[in-house]
Amino acid sequence: MDKQEATAIIRRHHSWLSTTPADFQDRLLAACDLLTFEAGSSCFRAGDDSGATFGVVEGRTELHIALQGNDPTLGYICGPGYWSAAAIGQRRRLSMIAGPTGCRVLRLSRAEMFRITQHDPAAWRYFAELLAQNLVNALNVIDALKRSDPIERLAVTFCNLLESLSVTQGVVNASQTDLGSLTQLGRSSVNAALSELENRGLIRRGYASIEIPSVSALRQFISRA
Repeated sequence: MDKQEATAIIRRHHSWLSTTPADFQDRLLAACDLLTFEAGSSCFRAGDDSGATFGVVEGRTELHIALQGNDPTLGYICGPGYWSAAAIGQRRRLSMIAGPTGCRVLRLSRAEMFRITQHDPAAWRYFAELLAQNLVNALNVIDALKRSDPIERLAVTFCNLLESLSVTQGVVNASQTDLGSLTQLGRSSVNAALSELENRGLIRRGYASIEIPSVSALRQFISRA
């Protein structure tokens, strides 16, 4: 895959970038580097300087929380179209790790970000909107973890993972181990919650994946819970 193919792919996804003006998209994508990461390698790590913005083109990336001890660290799974904001002047609090099949990402450096905003000061607004979207994602994760019912917690987690895709149906590529880390639930609790959601027709289980036939139906279930 070359950069031209990568930019064409990421433009097709409904994401933060698709909500910005076309001229801003053109300048941003022209200034990005295309990077490839093997499975398990780091796009960036907690503690790194945060002066770059990353957009996922292909594959799965994982956001991990820096914790001490043996607690699971997986906090969020990102698919193509996801953009990770850069909070200039602060160290990163999360690590972005390439998923099981590796990933390709577009990276916008701090220097290129400044060039874009010098050309058009209004561009800061679009970067601020991305930062706000990332904050909303974090609050949604907190909302899911505050749910005491495992079934409801898992359902909210699925909706959160599909939120940025703006789809009527979708697939969450995650194993039961992944889901346990995302929800802070034990394996037996995850399995029981999955069985209940499947019995209600809200999900279909596959190998290391969960199909959501109707995202709206899953959201209605959450609203009634």
